[in-house]
Amino acid sequence: MAAGSTGERPFFEIITSVRYWIVHAVTLPAIFISGF
Repeated sequence: MAAGSTGERPFFEIITSVRYWIVHAVTLPAIFISGF
């Protein structure tokens, strides 16, 4: 994590949040289906 450019940090945080959300949105149902 590079803490230097304050203008890019929120943009990077949004990208990581969206990626984290997508990963969970895909893995959680997959685990649920696998559990069945």
